Amino acid sequence: MNAVRTALLLASFLALGACSEGSAKRKSEPPPVPVTAAQAVARDISIRLQVVGRAEAYESVALKSRVDGQVAALLYSEGQHVKQGDLLIRLDSADLAARLAQAQAGAARDEALLAKMRADTTRYMALKDRNFVSEEKVNDTRTNEAAAQANLRASKAAVEVARLQRDYAEIRAPIAGVIGARLVFPGSTIKTNDTTLAVINRVQPLLVSFPVPEKHLLRLREAMRSTALKVEATLPGDANRRFAGMVRFIDNAIDATTGTILVKAELDNADELLTPGQFLNVSLILDTLSNAVTVPNEAVQQGAEGNFIYVVGGDGAVTSATASDNKRQGGVMKGHCLCGGIEVSAGDHKEVGLCHCSTCRRWSGGPLFAVHCGKEVRFRGLTPVAYRSSEWAERGFCPTCGTHLFYHLLPTDEYIVPAGLFQSESFQLASQIFIDEKPDFYELKNETPTLTGQQVFEQFAPKP
Repeated sequence: MNAVRTALLLASFLALGACSEGSAKRKSEPPPVPVTAAQAVARDISIRLQVVGRAEAYESVALKSRVDGQVAALLYSEGQHVKQGDLLIRLDSADLAARLAQAQAGAARDEALLAKMRADTTRYMALKDRNFVSEEKVNDTRTNEAAAQANLRASKAAVEVARLQRDYAEIRAPIAGVIGARLVFPGSTIKTNDTTLAVINRVQPLLVSFPVPEKHLLRLREAMRSTALKVEATLPGDANRRFAGMVRFIDNAIDATTGTILVKAELDNADELLTPGQFLNVSLILDTLSNAVTVPNEAVQQGAEGNFIYVVGGDGAVTSATASDNKRQGGVMKGHCLCGGIEVSAGDHKEVGLCHCSTCRRWSGGPLFAVHCGKEVRFRGLTPVAYRSSEWAERGFCPTCGTHLFYHLLPTDEYIVPAGLFQSESFQLASQIFIDEKPDFYELKNETPTLTGQQVFEQFAPKP
């Protein structure tokens, strides 16, 4: 991106000729080549990460009964918007009402018994003052009164439990949201905290969860600390309708299998066009380059040392400058996965290597024909899913169709890409490696240099 900041005026080619030495010399020199110059433009550029996410409800509650019973009535419609506290389901409460009446009767009995014990205590205390009864008898009556009081408290607690049980026969919405399909019907017998009766999802706002490759984690956290991290989401096949949101959560651990970290963003869903469970294309704005100087795609050329542009100075002198972003049409290999969800572009290469190792054969179903593309590889569209196949490498896939996309050497950040992605290219088989692991059921006619696995490690492994 530093090169993009410094990109200047394009001159795709410049030819200078002088024809003052006679007609014979003029005939031997080629005619001047027309030059087209384009003006560089300064503008803000967003650094975006394109990933695939899945929509989630902001809140989700599975309704379950807190008592055993039989469904008497369903008081909602499927897909209905409900408010917190709305009555949704009523259970048959006849037996619960009877238990409440029984508990209330027990409490009334214990209350009457307590009143009698209190009267006895008062009467015996008066008799004791006249020396008609002993102190022991008074103590006995006081003990009986305390026991009666305890029984009454237990009875009243039983009444409250019975009242709660009866109230639980009316199942109300614990949150506001949209209720889903009916999972039970009138007459259904349900058990306590067992059967899911319905599901309520809060969809305004909505969450979208998506994986971010760990190599972006540092920039992601830095962006979160400095400012609110914005995202845009679109539905697959409908890039014109956008949903704005903000990152709300970054997980505290990286998935060791995929090498990604889970991120969640909150999306505005006022029109409820998004539904939990949907796949979404998510664009995460990691940074913004202010006042960056840009040139048209056609301005970028490719040389032995990478991408460059011609620059015309104020005095008309032409120089060259490196360019970091490879977006020109010529000199670039382009391909895509089986479903077309991911486009792969890389520099122009003509040689293919063939790997016979057991891992590549297990990965691809056969020997792997691959192009060593170096660091200049771009993936557009969906974000590839990466599997950490070793301590030093990861292998990438399309999350939709499963097409194999790359073998990524982590220490050097180099990509080895299956040649089959580039259907329009003409390649030449240049080498074969791990020839000692090649099975016997196939033979190649091509005569190429070969290396065993041991020779590969001896040649390319880092030296101590």
